[in-house]
Amino acid sequence: MVVARVSRLLSVSLAMALALFLLAGVAPLPVRAGTNYSVTVTLHDASPGLVGGDSDIRHTGAGGCALSGLPGALGCSLRDAVVFAFNKTAVDTTTITLPAGTYTLRRLGNNEDFGSDGDLDLHNTTVINGAGAGTTIVQASATGDASGAIDRVFDVGAINGGTATISGVTVRYGGNTADGIGGGIAVRTGSSLMLNGCVISNNQSSQSGGGIYNAGTLTMTNSTVADNHAGTSGDGGGISNAGGTLTVTNSTFFGNKAGSIGIGGGIFNNRPLTVTNSTFAGNSGFNGGGIYNFSSGTLTAINTLIAVNIATGGNGPDVVGAFAPASKNNLLGNGSSATGITNNTN
Repeated sequence: MVVARVSRLLSVSLAMALALFLLAGVAPLPVRAGTNYSVTVTLHDASPGLVGGDSDIRHTGAGGCALSGLPGALGCSLRDAVVFAFNKTAVDTTTITLPAGTYTLRRLGNNEDFGSDGDLDLHNTTVINGAGAGTTIVQASATGDASGAIDRVFDVGAINGGTATISGVTVRYGGNTADGIGGGIAVRTGSSLMLNGCVISNNQSSQSGGGIYNAGTLTMTNSTVADNHAGTSGDGGGISNAGGTLTVTNSTFFGNKAGSIGIGGGIFNNRPLTVTNSTFAGNSGFNGGGIYNFSSGTLTAINTLIAVNIATGGNGPDVVGAFAPASKNNLLGNGSSATGITNNTN
């Protein structure tokens, strides 16, 4: 009996020791804190009359930031800075300061998702601060329209997602035919983009989202979306919110066009959309010249004007679809194809 008692005591002691060992073994490893990087872009040739200068060069092997990870003797082009940010880890943040100037993308390439060619691929956490949309311009064509575009301008999260913020920048003359979505900007599934004080203008897609195609989380504040076009059957001349969440505040949509048989001149929506203190005027589409809210979408509008838009197919010059119950204090020019709103106001 004494032997049995000793055996039980040893078993308990061994079990306790094993538990302590296992607890010690699974203790969480320390997590590396993110690093904040700061890169200032150099407009390498700002000669009067020279559009964009040589702002899209890569300083590989020549002492620039793409080689060393920090601004070198030759400084950083915009593409240098984007590639630098792309090569950091997910916990790092790269803040790119973009001085006044016109930055023209010249490196040809479609479906290249590492930033080296074509559009500028934003990955990890990237912040781009321009000097103001009136003076800092990033464009994908030097011809003055999207017909000569090498690609769209920005692609957020094409590989493994991304979190981007762009402030004080005009994004223009982008055009995409490779996958047909997002003439100016594409926001991919699982990614997010914040636009503040930006202008998205004169971009063109062969399919949907002439200005922006959003499948992630897009937040737009104090911005303008103007004169963007979607392809013949394309939806969302300004923005196509086809698979994500879109929030628009203090912003203006005008002159955007869905395709000749496309819907949603200003915005095509089939996911959550919240619009506050904004204006939609002079946009056009086959149906839903201002906003087309598809049956699977949720449209919440507050203190917003939607008027003087055009539906060439005759259905909903200003809005097609249902307003969510939280909508209030809006003014519609023509609410005949909208529900959840009374007497063109609510």
